[in-house]
Amino acid sequence: MTETADQLLSHVVPICQWIPQISHNPSSTLSAYPRFSSDVREWVEFFQDAKLKQYHIPGGQFPISPTIAQSLRVEKDAETRFYFNILGPIQTLLETQGATFCGRCPGLLGSPDYVLCTNDSTVAKIPLEIKTQFNLNLCSCHLWQIYRKADQDQITDQNLQFKKRILSQIFSAMACNGLHYGILSNYSATYFFKRAETSKTTLYVTRVAQPNDTNPTLRECVYYISQLAINDSAGEKLKCIRGNNISSNGFDDETDDTDDNSDNQDYTYGSSSDDNDSSDNYDDDYPSKKIKRGSKKAGNSKK
Repeated sequence: MTETADQLLSHVVPICQWIPQISHNPSSTLSAYPRFSSDVREWVEFFQDAKLKQYHIPGGQFPISPTIAQSLRVEKDAETRFYFNILGPIQTLLETQGATFCGRCPGLLGSPDYVLCTNDSTVAKIPLEIKTQFNLNLCSCHLWQIYRKADQDQITDQNLQFKKRILSQIFSAMACNGLHYGILSNYSATYFFKRAETSKTTLYVTRVAQPNDTNPTLRECVYYISQLAINDSAGEKLKCIRGNNISSNGFDDETDDTDDNSDNQDYTYGSSSDDNDSSDNYDDDYPSKKIKRGSKKAGNSKK
């Protein structure tokens, strides 16, 4: 059976429940990029623009893709569900435009879980990081609130789980590669990012997008940001500093010693003019009662 591209994008994807884990759930939050953006702000117009559908939609018929609704336990589960329920179906449309989601892109600094790149895997467009709900669960909060100390002080929800190194990963994957768009997800919650050449160290992030969202659906959101990236050209690659003399600028979970970078190299964002570590932006990971001060160095191998 087949359907049009518009029908494919309009499908709400299954909700996959996260199963609480009694034992420590291995995660990949220790960033090889210990520096952060100078500011995090809301990408206000994203969802309204996605609704307008002012982007290329290929004609013709496309296969109806099956979806998976199984529960989630570990990060690999989230990666698999996100691919089969969202990226895979969208990929059939993107391939007609010379783009594809893949696991690696030669020359890309860092190792995101997926990368939107050209069909020949030579030009990266979007890094996509997948996490678990055990280290990315913002409840009713927004990323820009958690990033600002003044807003952090107002947060009292003990169910909130967040490691600020995650923002470091997605920002540096974008900035060090000159890319302007990024995606972060635990499958149940997805966030879309952009940065501009006029404010290279400011990160704009959307409110949360969820699998059961409509108008726009999660598929439409991913397709929309993919269209922005396909039609975008890479900008200045902010300076990368190799070395181990860098701090995570926060508090580490004592059992979290895995890293998202499989290249066995350390990359950190740096800039002669914009690399200013504001203390207002570097505070504890959440929840604050479950962490202790640490002085771990970044740069361990991923997974």
